[in-house]
Amino acid sequence: MSAVTAVLRSKRQQMTIMGSSGGSGTAMISTSDSDSDRQRLLELLPRLARLREMYLPERRYTNLVSLIEGFDLGSGGRCLGGFQDWVANKLLGHPSGLHWCYIIASRKLPALLEGGASMASLSAEQDEAVAMDLLRILEAFLKERVVVQARPEHS
Repeated sequence: MSAVTAVLRSKRQQMTIMGSSGGSGTAMISTSDSDSDRQRLLELLPRLARLREMYLPERRYTNLVSLIEGFDLGSGGRCLGGFQDWVANKLLGHPSGLHWCYIIASRKLPALLEGGASMASLSAEQDEAVAMDLLRILEAFLKERVVVQARPEHS
């Protein structure tokens, strides 16, 4: 079992326990598996912004992209469903077949859009700025998509 799968299963069990605790108050219950997977990814983003080196072998944008893609793969593709089109429309104003990671990185290195540069062309400063952009963009996407409803717990 992969580490990502173990974390997902552990979080799912914690959410089930929290949702059926029998105490008074309000429990946050997500309406679907995709919402709960997206919520878990949303909760991970601030830690990735502060402590990325705890999760990645080095602080590189491409490593962050791999981690996020792996999280999505571990969720059966539920976390990033629609992200490609959302990024293209938000950042380019139209659909694009170019992978979202290139579209985001092109904000700092426009030559990526025309194929005149590679991710390796990003300077250390650009790489860090693009990684932080990715985290902000992904957070905006997830906040639009996560449907969480407050519901009183039953005693």
